Amino acid sequence: MIWSADLVVPVAAPPLQGGAIAVRDDRVVAVGPAAELRAANPDMGERAFGDAVIAPGFIDAHCHLEWSLTVPSATADFAAWMGAFLAMRHRMQAEDHSAAARLGALRRLAAGTTALADNGPTGAGVTALAERGMRGIVHLETFGDPAPGEASESAAARTAEAIAALGGDGIEVGLSPHAPYTVGPDLWAALIQRDELAGVSWSTHLAESPAELRWHHRGDGPLGEAYAPLGVVPARWGATSAGVIGALEHHGALRDGLIAAHCVRLEDGEAEVLAERSVVAVHCPSSNRRLLCGRMPLARLRGAGVTVALGTDSPASGGPFDLRVEARAAADLHAASGEAPDAEALVRMMTTGGASAIGRSGDLGALAPGYRADAVVLSRVPGLNAWQATIDERAEVRMTLIGGAPAWDRENPPADTGPIETSAQGIREGLC
Repeated sequence: MIWSADLVVPVAAPPLQGGAIAVRDDRVVAVGPAAELRAANPDMGERAFGDAVIAPGFIDAHCHLEWSLTVPSATADFAAWMGAFLAMRHRMQAEDHSAAARLGALRRLAAGTTALADNGPTGAGVTALAERGMRGIVHLETFGDPAPGEASESAAARTAEAIAALGGDGIEVGLSPHAPYTVGPDLWAALIQRDELAGVSWSTHLAESPAELRWHHRGDGPLGEAYAPLGVVPARWGATSAGVIGALEHHGALRDGLIAAHCVRLEDGEAEVLAERSVVAVHCPSSNRRLLCGRMPLARLRGAGVTVALGTDSPASGGPFDLRVEARAAADLHAASGEAPDAEALVRMMTTGGASAIGRSGDLGALAPGYRADAVVLSRVPGLNAWQATIDERAEVRMTLIGGAPAWDRENPPADTGPIETSAQGIREGLC
């Protein structure tokens, strides 16, 4: 099939007016002017989208499908939000996690997302993504700080077994030690020492808030107070003058290729540490703004050579699971600092940046020969350049394609959309 539109944004090449993409099986075989592709591929049919924009499918480098049933929090500091969120979370049953993940996957397709890095405590995202034919990694979240020795090793073994049991359906399963304050150095070290976890993707939350940094340095403050009603004391990484990232590096806990969400509260030299470890930093601007965490230091991270991707986090703290909303939020959040990324940089964060995060560079995140034929078709807003047209709030997602086939169509949404949303609404009302 040939897809054509008035504007094609391959990302791997300059935007094309009157462009097209030729797809054979589930791969892109050519990108160029529509007339040339028609002449070169006379055996192919054509889907002409007309006054539209075709871009690569978006890739969310950090989200939580299992929190899809939550509602956006009021603006509050991180620790206050955490206390309220933990109370809600502990009311969720297994079937609630499954319903949430299914709703989350459906909402992602409707927003043009074709691949993502999920993080959840049950792994319900595996089935949810497989049902929709989506791509990505589901990171099983682990929590706790067992005592040194056998307890940590046993906990790590159980986590490894749970990850192995979740595999299948074509969805990769990885590991997420939730954060340094919820997984201490002993358990983190035991996880690193498991041979079966060496080859999986790892994801975590790093240096997100002032409350986290205070707990790290002083062991007091609102983060500890948020966990106290659960009888939990957040983990610490020993007496050190280093920041959160420096402490993890000191303990050998920063794995090469780690996906690190937030990275807002960096201390001196920590951007360089992330770069040395090839850590992908994931910007979640709506969540950072809502929870008063601050601004990711984009210029420092990029200057150090860190790849920065874009993430939605979850509706509990962020926005509506829409990467284009996050792109606009990033521009707004950084405008006052003079570091606001332009539209092209934002599109790259949600395509090639996301592909780097999930280890799919050269396969996803662009429309180029040899890449998977994953794309989003948007209505075109006149008067904007290609990059602006891709993220403008007036542009609607008309269709999301995975492997050359429609996975979501605005004019003909999946038949189970209504039942999934109705079920989710009923559960949400009980939880929130």
